[in-house]
Formats: sequence, structure tokens, C-alpha cells
Amino acid sequence: MAAGEIIAQFIGRELESLRQRRVGIEGRAVAVITTSGTLVTLQLAFVTAVAPRVAVKPTSIRTFLLISLSGFVAAAALGVIANMPNRGHEIEPASLLQMITWPYWDAEDALAKQEIAREQLNTWALVLRAVSRKGKLLLAAIAAELFGISSMSVAVFLIVIRT
Repeated sequence: MAAGEIIAQFIGRELESLRQRRVGIEGRAVAVITTSGTLVTLQLAFVTAVAPRVAVKPTSIRTFLLISLSGFVAAAALGVIANMPNRGHEIEPASLLQMITWPYWDAEDALAKQEIAREQLNTWALVLRAVSRKGKLLLAAIAAELFGISSMSVAVFLIVIRT
């Protein structure tokens, strides 16, 4: 096997690995959206059930509940953004069209392999940027969700000690 073929296979494997990472990040972003929605529902149910029996009037409790709600909404929004599809992360049809024109069509196999490897490498750079961006958004979403959980925990604690 020629060195070019080995390099082309390596680039192809790396590109596939990055695409799998992107799928994993997007799956975790959906999980953040789901858990944030569930936690908002539980928070509202808790407040609705407890509010008539407990005076949820202290500003500190309401502040923590609002901060918590904001954290959950921010987490869900960041999860949605992280899960949005990115355009332009696949090989452009125009570059493939160029490969089937005259000078390439009759060329040696090595030239075709080199051109395909070049296109995969360009795509790899785009996918790497997208995966990095999605990963940062996912981390921010998880942090916002943890912030919301922490604030809600403080609010519940304050309600419990007042009853």
C-alpha cells in the first residue's frame, strides 16, 4: 500500500470519528433540553402545590426560584442551539463535479485519491470547528442546568425550613 493511500485512510477515519463525536454531543444536548423541561415542570408543580400552604412571599425564595427558572430556560436554549444542524460541513458537490471533468477523469488513481483526501481534509477542518463549538455550547448548557438545580435546591431548602 502506498503512503498516500495510508494517509487517505487515516483522514477518512479521523473525519468519521469527528462525525461520531458530533452525533454524541447532539444527543447529550437533547438530553439537556429534556431534563431542563422536566425540571421546570417539577419546579412549577412544586410551587403550585406548596404555595397555598406556605407563604412563598419572602423575596429570597422568589429570587432563587426565578434564578432557577432562568437557568433551566438558558440550559434548554443552549441545548437547542448546540443541536442545530450546521451547513457546509460536507464535501461540496462543485468540488466533486470538478473531479469528474477531463483532466481528472483519465488521470492515474493516485491523483483521484489525493483529491478526495484533500476534500476530506477540508471537510475535517469544518467539522472540527463545528464539534468544538457544539461542545462549548453543551458545557454551557450543563452549567446553566446545574446552576438552576442549585438555585432550586436553595429555594426548596428555604421553603422547608419556614414550614
